[in-house]
Amino acid sequence: MNLDNKTSKSTLIVKSIGIPDVCNPLMRLRIENVPTFLQIAEKNKIPLFFLRRIGSGVDASPCISTLLRYEQRYQKTFNLVKFVAGILEKEKISYTFFKTLKPFPYVPSDVDILLWSNKDLKTLEERLNSKDCISLKKDAYGLTMFSPSHNLNIDLTTQIAVSGMVYINKELIFDHVKELDVYGNVVRTLEPSAELLAVIAHSVFKEHMFTLSDYYTLVLLAKHWGDASKLAGKLHLKSAFETVLRLTETVTLNAFGSLTPLFKNFIMLGIRHDSTSYDKAI
Repeated sequence: MNLDNKTSKSTLIVKSIGIPDVCNPLMRLRIENVPTFLQIAEKNKIPLFFLRRIGSGVDASPCISTLLRYEQRYQKTFNLVKFVAGILEKEKISYTFFKTLKPFPYVPSDVDILLWSNKDLKTLEERLNSKDCISLKKDAYGLTMFSPSHNLNIDLTTQIAVSGMVYINKELIFDHVKELDVYGNVVRTLEPSAELLAVIAHSVFKEHMFTLSDYYTLVLLAKHWGDASKLAGKLHLKSAFETVLRLTETVTLNAFGSLTPLFKNFIMLGIRHDSTSYDKAI
């Protein structure tokens, strides 16, 4: 996305979505333009969120079938999370989902699970194989599996790493796991402050890009930035955290100006409104 162009299509998408409970949408897309902007939303990993937020115009657009398809995938994602968590809880495996359960309607291509040990990894692979899941490929710290009934991949890992380089301390991150209720089942996932850092580190160290999915994860969890900042120091992710916050501020400025209530969070953390300081660090 072009962070310097205030009229870029990515900026227009943000204007049309707004920030739930913070900023109302500032524009309404013409129905005939929705398919073009949907393509950009898909590249930014927010298609369902985009289609839901732009409202009633979708029902009359060519995108209604696409909306229904994404709604089905969204439901399958939750079904897969519930399915795998049930096995993990039954086997008493130490685990946490991460980068999977977002603060907005999110349709991933896979679900990500961090496991405590190689023994846990082997046990879960065996149990998933017995439930007709298929082992696809292995790497230094884990493997990818596929669930035919959910049509989704399951990424299992014992370290959060890229190219063999661990970039998040597993021992520290496991101190920040919480329980959620998903359709009556216990699901363990990261606390918001830790989830923020998992998303930020993935953006900086692995993907080398900043998507609108990352942006909305940041702004919708803004009340947890203070805790995330403290944890970032412990995880040696302070530079990555501040870099992504500056990118988040730039997107917000381009879309909504400096009057949004969100800016009190930037000020609190010492992020200044100086567009000349953004050198596209990612």
